[in-house]
Amino acid sequence: MVLESASLHGSGDAKRCSRELRKYFHDDVLVTNRFTLREFPKGSGHQYYILEGPGIGSWGMLGDAGKFSTSMLQTLWAYAHYSGDWDLIKERWELIRKLFAHHPKRAGRIWP
Repeated sequence: MVLESASLHGSGDAKRCSRELRKYFHDDVLVTNRFTLREFPKGSGHQYYILEGPGIGSWGMLGDAGKFSTSMLQTLWAYAHYSGDWDLIKERWELIRKLFAHHPKRAGRIWP
């Protein structure tokens, strides 16, 4: 992990790395403008954020775009765990929930 690695090189590097990662996650990663809000399944009224862009196909459904959002779960956990910035996760919880599309009938089992 970057924060662990930086701590081996001295506290100045670790502090700078931590500060830059925090800024990156707050300003660029967990922000709605990098995602597209989509209804899934169509007609269900359930909306999710998906990542779209060059090389990410969604083909009118979720496709690869849904996979990228799901892959973010481990990244978010690792960032919060190693940085201690769980406040960001709490602040942006509604955004995070909408990154993980699931079938509406299973919602109660996934999100209490």
